[in-house]
Amino acid sequence: MLYIFIIFLILSLIGISFKNVKNVDKSALSHERTIMINGFFVGLILFSHFNSYVTTNMKFDNIYYYIFDKIGQLMVTTFLFYSGYGIYESIKSKKKYIDNFFKNRILKLFISFFLALILYMLLNLMIGNSYSIKTILLSLLGWESIGNSNWFIFATFCMYFSTLISFKIFKKDNKSALLLNTIFSFVYIILTMKLRGFDWWYNTILCYNLGMFISCYKDTILSFLENNRHYVLIFLLIIIIFLLSYKNNYGYFVYEIISMSFVLIIFLITLKVKIGNRILFHLGKNTFNIYILQRLSYIFYEYIGLKNYNFYLYFIVSVIATLLLSIIFDKLIHKIYKLLMLV
Repeated sequence: MLYIFIIFLILSLIGISFKNVKNVDKSALSHERTIMINGFFVGLILFSHFNSYVTTNMKFDNIYYYIFDKIGQLMVTTFLFYSGYGIYESIKSKKKYIDNFFKNRILKLFISFFLALILYMLLNLMIGNSYSIKTILLSLLGWESIGNSNWFIFATFCMYFSTLISFKIFKKDNKSALLLNTIFSFVYIILTMKLRGFDWWYNTILCYNLGMFISCYKDTILSFLENNRHYVLIFLLIIIIFLLSYKNNYGYFVYEIISMSFVLIIFLITLKVKIGNRILFHLGKNTFNIYILQRLSYIFYEYIGLKNYNFYLYFIVSVIATLLLSIIFDKLIHKIYKLLMLV
């Protein structure tokens, strides 16, 4: 698997430019650019989740597994960060954004997730897996799983609802709303720590609030970082915080520092490095669909025996099927949105 992973990394480097590194690239936070960054990380997730279905023993694969073991939950940090950033940017620029937030964000997410779960239910029927009514109902909110990835969906629902409530309460005071939203995130963390226990349910959540914070103070932050000395000092400081935190990772709050410093490193790098990769763009444009549909392919091709025949072929066919399914799913979803007058 290491060789396939290296090919992916090489393809990801296409379109990267190091020109004008002396200047801060203010388009680094553009929608197109952040889509590409998310495209890279959703690509990593395709590898990471595949590892839960197959363990290979090929030469140098120990290096491959070591890499993914060390990356861990950091793969989802940009999803949360850029989601928070994008939402706050929309709140600042669109007067009725919060008024339409339930329809445009929460309802659309639920519909997309619900349709994906129907596919999982059909697959489970086909392969003979059964789940209780309670599990199926709880899976609609992402609290339980019927074969799908679920915790991130549940977290997204919670972040969206907390955003809606916070900015409804403080309609004319975005900074107070941001503070309340952050408090809600800590409430989410405490509750999921007690009710779920698994640290991946909560240990990257504050990246969402961090993205909002960057949007709130964007002009001040970018202006400060335009000074190369400031940029280098901040970059080195965050690198040091990341390394020290990673070395002394002894609990939830330390990992939050790790995740936030990691995503800030990505943010700072993109201010100096231009990305123009169409492969990553198409992956990133379908981040949600790929994330939620990928296990369908892994489960199906495992069921028909492709996993035992050749694990390289199993991975390649599963990824191609996921990408094709995500495109079809996207077209179907948009037709449903139009039918329900959500666009």
